[in-house]
Amino acid sequence: MSAGMEASGRGEISVSTEKIAFLGGFSARNFGDLLAGGSLGFQSPSAYQERAADAKLLVRTPANGLLTASYQHLVQYDVPIYYRVAQDNFVRYSFVPQARTLGYLRWERQSENKWMQTLRLTASLNRSVEGLETQRRNAATFNRGKDVVNSWGAVAEVHSQPASFWQIQSGVEYYLDRVSSQLASVNLQTGAATARRGNFADGSEMRNLAVFTSHVLDFQRIQLTGGLRYNAVTLQVRDEAINNPRIQPAALVGNASATYKINSDHHLIVSFNTGFRSPNLDDVSKLGNVEANVYEVPNANLSPERTATLEGGYKFRSRRFSGSVLAYRTNLTNQIVRIKSSFNGDTLIQNTRVYTKINSSESLLYGGEAEAEVALWSSVVAFGNLTYVYGQDQSRNEPMRRIPPLFGRLGVRAAYKGFSGRIEYLFAGKQDRLAAGDRSDVRISSRLVDGATPAWNVMNLYAGYTYRAIGVNIGVQNLLNNAYRIHGSGVDGVGRSLWVALRGQF
Repeated sequence: MSAGMEASGRGEISVSTEKIAFLGGFSARNFGDLLAGGSLGFQSPSAYQERAADAKLLVRTPANGLLTASYQHLVQYDVPIYYRVAQDNFVRYSFVPQARTLGYLRWERQSENKWMQTLRLTASLNRSVEGLETQRRNAATFNRGKDVVNSWGAVAEVHSQPASFWQIQSGVEYYLDRVSSQLASVNLQTGAATARRGNFADGSEMRNLAVFTSHVLDFQRIQLTGGLRYNAVTLQVRDEAINNPRIQPAALVGNASATYKINSDHHLIVSFNTGFRSPNLDDVSKLGNVEANVYEVPNANLSPERTATLEGGYKFRSRRFSGSVLAYRTNLTNQIVRIKSSFNGDTLIQNTRVYTKINSSESLLYGGEAEAEVALWSSVVAFGNLTYVYGQDQSRNEPMRRIPPLFGRLGVRAAYKGFSGRIEYLFAGKQDRLAAGDRSDVRISSRLVDGATPAWNVMNLYAGYTYRAIGVNIGVQNLLNNAYRIHGSGVDGVGRSLWVALRGQF
């Protein structure tokens, strides 16, 4: 990619026989400082490096069985948080490193039994490692922390089809998350390190047991879908300073939907579903800086958030036209929000305001989405989509935080004898419905114009050619070199730039 913003490569190999298949690969990516549009220039620091490897093995076993073993590992080195350095009071704020490892083993078996057509058993381990180094301007110390989360999982699923019109997906899953968290404050002159409480309560655990069933009844004109899910959560925080709290929330949630087939090309859809989000270890044990101007202290007395959503829509398809329109309304109750607080009698920690989380708000969200495609010629298609969401915190009588503005995309794509091309126009309206928390968030406030995140538009061009096993793709991003920022992102969008990708196979 031009301006030194990216240089990436990947190699992979696959081998297969009738009973065994293997796919493995390795990638290396070097990202330079991001060049913003207009006259904003390079955003430094934003450069980092990434390495990743993955492998998957499939083995057919007796009695129509299939065994899958998969491994993925990704590590990013010295990843700076640009807005913290450029717009907040830090000279260094970087993840050193940021890594994720996922491994799972899955066995599945097909049978003629209509109540157990497919049985699938999965065991997994997901491990994340996040080191963090921070130093405030003019500070005599810097902080070095490390958070490690190991998540063990076990899932059993059964797919059934007791009748031609009736399909069932049922199962049980269990996850155990365990966190290790350390933090040290290092004196810049002497190099002496002083151990402190980590971002989370070290050794804390979260257990999640769920049982679920989902049913689809497909009749000639009407398709009905319904499901239930029971979740039981146990969260154990190991921190004597807050009396080692233990909470055990549980909930039964469900969904129901109906599709009316006016004919094969026109469908009407309506659905209702409920949701439940338990407080997690981040909510209950987090202690420290979580975003600019926010120092969070834990609250062990949180309870779950709940949602109820009603949706309705229309989908259509013909020889030349296709698309959909969807509208929804969500009521969010018992919402977990931050309020100003104190820690050991102090309202400021290192000149940062202290906050804590409580269940205090009820909010309303409603919005809509629309998308459409039209075939202009046999190989040329015009497309577009549009999304709008409105969020209001009814308890505080102010907008909800981080609500995006109206945004969408228009474009034309074409393909002919190995050639392909696409031109697209992306746009977003201004966002002037801001909560108090938005106005104090430097990711938003640093780019406000007349009290709003400005509207923006970007044009991109893409082209490609494939000949046998060789493919070349070229893209020009932000052709007009407009300066813009996606609402709440904390970083400005990429300026005019060129990227080239070459793919070969043998």
